[in-house]
Amino acid sequence: MDRLKTDTEGQALRDLLANDAASVVDAIRVQDTTNLPARPFVALRHGAAPETGNDAHAAVYQWYCYDDNDDDAVWVLGAFPSAMRAAYNAAPLRLPDGAGGVAGYISVSATGHLYDERLNLAQRIVTIALSAAT
Repeated sequence: MDRLKTDTEGQALRDLLANDAASVVDAIRVQDTTNLPARPFVALRHGAAPETGNDAHAAVYQWYCYDDNDDDAVWVLGAFPSAMRAAYNAAPLRLPDGAGGVAGYISVSATGHLYDERLNLAQRIVTIALSAAT
């Protein structure tokens, strides 16, 4: 989460968000629909982090990107995957505990534009998969 929330490499993404680092949150925060961050914002759902460093992917993160459900959401959310790719590729990234070392290959993929009915927001999911350096 630090790469996008506080690291220098994540500033370009934070510039796209409503409230800089306060718009980069853990996904648990979006469970309370009465206290959502200002839009647009991104929410991290932690994925698998293996116990050893020789798995195909050492860690997988899913960033849920949200914006108001209006015409601008397509353009705003469309900029997030490339900004995230740039942040994760900008400098060596330490892998989570247990995976060891630094990330080698970083894969970024994104869904098309979605709609989250529970939150009544436009949504795009960006998956970041980190592989251990060989």
